Amino acid sequence: MPTYTAQALVLHRRSLGEHDRILTLFTKEHGKISAVAKGSQRTTSRLVGATEPFTHVRLLLATARSLDIITQCEIVNAYPALRTDIERLSRAAYICDLLDAFSHPHDASSSEAVFELTCAALFLLTQPSAWLDSIIYAYDIRLLEILGYAPALEYCAHCGEPLQEPPFGFSPAAGGALCARCRHTSLDVFPLPADTLIALQTLRTAPPEALLHYLPPKTVVSSIERALRSFIRFRAERPLHTVEFLDSLRIARN
Repeated sequence: MPTYTAQALVLHRRSLGEHDRILTLFTKEHGKISAVAKGSQRTTSRLVGATEPFTHVRLLLATARSLDIITQCEIVNAYPALRTDIERLSRAAYICDLLDAFSHPHDASSSEAVFELTCAALFLLTQPSAWLDSIIYAYDIRLLEILGYAPALEYCAHCGEPLQEPPFGFSPAAGGALCARCRHTSLDVFPLPADTLIALQTLRTAPPEALLHYLPPKTVVSSIERALRSFIRFRAERPLHTVEFLDSLRIARN
């Protein structure tokens, strides 16, 4: 069987019979693929650690008729700091869920940029002083931008004019932020405070080291979340199951 190599992030896994697993992987070279990890449910398998979600691995795969088969595997980064803290773990799981929802099998058109962005976000989540939600919000915006789905944040989604003078609106159906003149043109529009728009613009462009300590006020955070969640819900092809888990953690924390 022909073989090929890939760097990959494990998005999720499911059992295949008693001993094997099917992995959903996002690869740097080929985009999203599925592959079989034979024997990986056995505790003695050398593939056990490599099948954990959000593990960065280097693979040798054999091309098969239906699902390709992992023949060799090296763990590049298991991100252990994410696995001992439920807050970090839940956000890493969300990243994988979002990427899985918005990526299409074997679409390599932007796979390298998406792969690097995702690895960078997972690394930032491991940093001890990080404000985790800023990392997630920035990942939301930047992933959507790479994939061509980004909400309009600098120019009105309806008329294309620069967003300069409030009041602003936000409409998932229209494609993002709306200027004062256009904010009544869409049925799903809701108010977007000026400080929230500024925060969204910052999350889109801030360097990684700035994101670690970027903490908007609580009122702005709730407005950021409303805008991004509504936009992602409108654009995604399926519900994001990890959102409910994040909400339950937030309720328990408060």
